[in-house]
Amino acid sequence: MSEDSEDVPRPLFFSYSHDDRARAAAIIEALEAAGHTVWWDDHLEGGSAYSRSIEKALDAASAVIVLWSENSIQSHWVSDEAEQGRARECLVPLTIDGVKPPLGFRQLQIIDMDAWRGAADAPEFVRLLRAIATCSGADAPPRPASVATHARHSGAGLDRRTLFIAGGAMAAVGAIAFGGVSLFGGRSALLKNGVAVLPFRNLSGDPGQDYLSIGLSSEVRSVLARNTALRVVAQASSEAVKERALGAAEMAQALAVSFLLDGNVRQAGGRLHVAAELIDGRTGFSQWSQSFERPIDELATIQEAIADAVTVELAIDRSSPGAAVHYGATANAAAFNDYLKGKELYASALSLESDLASLSHFDRAIERDPQFGAAHAARARTLTVLGNTSDDVVKARLYYEAAQAAAQRAVEAGPDSADAHSTLGYVLFQAQLRVADARAPYERSYELGRGEATTLARYAAYAAATKQHDKAARAVTAARDLDPLNAGIHRAVGFVRYAAGNYAASIEAVERALSLNPDLSDSYARIGMALIALERPEEALAAAQKEKNGMMRYPCLAIAHHLLGDREAAAAAMADLIKTYGDAGLYQQAQVLSQWNQLDEAMTALKRAYELGDSGLTYLLMDPAIDPLRGRADLKQLLKALGFA
Repeated sequence: MSEDSEDVPRPLFFSYSHDDRARAAAIIEALEAAGHTVWWDDHLEGGSAYSRSIEKALDAASAVIVLWSENSIQSHWVSDEAEQGRARECLVPLTIDGVKPPLGFRQLQIIDMDAWRGAADAPEFVRLLRAIATCSGADAPPRPASVATHARHSGAGLDRRTLFIAGGAMAAVGAIAFGGVSLFGGRSALLKNGVAVLPFRNLSGDPGQDYLSIGLSSEVRSVLARNTALRVVAQASSEAVKERALGAAEMAQALAVSFLLDGNVRQAGGRLHVAAELIDGRTGFSQWSQSFERPIDELATIQEAIADAVTVELAIDRSSPGAAVHYGATANAAAFNDYLKGKELYASALSLESDLASLSHFDRAIERDPQFGAAHAARARTLTVLGNTSDDVVKARLYYEAAQAAAQRAVEAGPDSADAHSTLGYVLFQAQLRVADARAPYERSYELGRGEATTLARYAAYAAATKQHDKAARAVTAARDLDPLNAGIHRAVGFVRYAAGNYAASIEAVERALSLNPDLSDSYARIGMALIALERPEEALAAAQKEKNGMMRYPCLAIAHHLLGDREAAAAAMADLIKTYGDAGLYQQAQVLSQWNQLDEAMTALKRAYELGDSGLTYLLMDPAIDPLRGRADLKQLLKALGFA
């Protein structure tokens, strides 16, 4: 097998001064332990032609890592090797003493390794791995040995990104009767200004370019959704109907829209070609089509051009309150390209590695354009997910603090971006338990994002958890209308109804979600907890036994068995919860103990959960499982400390 085989990872090239050999060797050893092959001059054999060997290694490297120091900036060899890396756009600069790199290399962000003492999960080493992944084009950088493989779940049993509503990744179309019948029964009336943007097709012949076609259609959808004169169907539902290969009129009927926007994308000769077509939903025939051709370095402007052309064709005022930059957009094509790659990886939700790789793309986008607000918001969401999946409390808090800083930067760079304000609210509320502080950004997101299903769903969850039931119901209903085929949205409807005490209606909404996606995590346990609130423990037990998510399954089983008088089975379920999740399940332990009427023990678990920053506490105000504790002064004190008062 040749060295160029796709099965053999390309090596890294490490450039340094011999005076820094000990520091270089420590970094190289850690990289090799992480699964990389590293070429450095220790590999030169006696008698080899020195410059020829170096040149060959540089050409073969996926990334060129340069260790800048007071010693190496004096080395012509190091400067030449760094120049090769920069020319190939695969340079990863490090420093061990804070020295400025030579002129010509200062525009690249440098990774400070001065305080690094060899830990594979140290932030600076993780950042180095992400930078390498970006240079090599890898979707999954090697995982540091100490990083956890299991997720820390919130108290509501949500998966690690549920309330970020990750578009099509959350939706699956099951037993839905299309063919002119709406999701909600009967024939649907096509809304005059309703538009669904279908996923654009990739005509390049390279599946690796799918992120570009999908990402562009998503961005066009976002631009159109800002226009309050339009009702723009969200991503998940648009993807769902297209996957069913329905006719245009059938798709429009299923989504209750008058127009479909379809398109395709192709790159050729350094130019981007996008063909867009507006289809009349009543007839299924094309009403308008146009080709958009741009140099690839104008990639970041094409979605605005398409959206403008569509609104002109529909004879609707653009009605945006400001320029694209006010939403945190960018004019930098390379930054926008990295942003689209990061979004695709994040939405895939494949693994810790894919999340780290998506973060590296967002970091790269921000390096290219520090004012790119949308990239800061995406970075904040990814950091929050990494905090949620960390097994170390200190590390999780660092991720959350970084997420808050990124979200605040997103708001500064995009003051009219509903997504930026919504992301900041989410980080403050779910990650940092700052309930009162989250109110202002959430309210601002609701003002700005009335046409964005994701923003509405996040706001609805916050409003429900803080017992603003009317606001929550309005927001989640609007989100459902914009994204009627998204199982996650219907589950959010169920949560809003559950928080308001409408348990039967909550069950109905979650069952609707399961009809769209039978594998939707924690849904059966949600039904089980609603049945417990309705004092129907036998049905609750049957529902809980179908649940695959242990964090939600075990407490529901423990409570249902206890209500049915089976103390042994209840204790076994509680033991499974503690054994499997430990302190990560403290909030769920408190739910069980409260329902068992062991109130002092329940409060002890809640106080410990507060010390550890358990995000389950965001549901403390509305959770009926905690009702036996409501009259206690120490619970009221905890609610006040969280900011619910």
